[in-house]
Amino acid sequence: MQNLPEINHCSPNLKAYWCAACKAHNTFDIKSSRTSNGTTWTYHCKACRFSMFNPSDVNPWEKGLFIFTVLAFLIAIPLGLICLVKGDTNSNSFSLALILAGFGAFVGPIAWMMNKYMKKWNVWRSAQRRKSPEQLTQEGMNHPFQPEYESSGDFTEWAQQFLTPEEVEQLHLKYGRGMFIPTDQ
Repeated sequence: MQNLPEINHCSPNLKAYWCAACKAHNTFDIKSSRTSNGTTWTYHCKACRFSMFNPSDVNPWEKGLFIFTVLAFLIAIPLGLICLVKGDTNSNSFSLALILAGFGAFVGPIAWMMNKYMKKWNVWRSAQRRKSPEQLTQEGMNHPFQPEYESSGDFTEWAQQFLTPEEVEQLHLKYGRGMFIPTDQ
């Protein structure tokens, strides 16, 4: 089944998982993994298997990690240079400078990666906003990957990003012969 008219996966939705490779809010498979810190979920695009992200979740982390990286280096570099000029490389201040520089060097690439994908999202969202509703509908219908109905919790969670619970239930009634599949989470 193609072209679910109820959901246009080519209309930007800040709170919906997005595939940077396909440039759409495609349906996804959710994979869970247990760690010592709890359970984590990853969302993989059904079209290309690329890891998807939720822009509204990533945006504050990207900004926070970037600010932390800048502050870490703004403190670490002068502090380390002062200690080096004084010849005081065995002090707590020099150790602090090294620790801050290390944290900045570790966190910086993570912030950069998040920024790279958020830029792709923002470019796509900006381009989509300049299109008329009719153009977005046509793009959704012509997109190489079409969301297909399935009776699964993953599909229900995907649909709930765009529709109310009542509308999702109606979607299940319309396409799933009356089966309503709640999400696990």
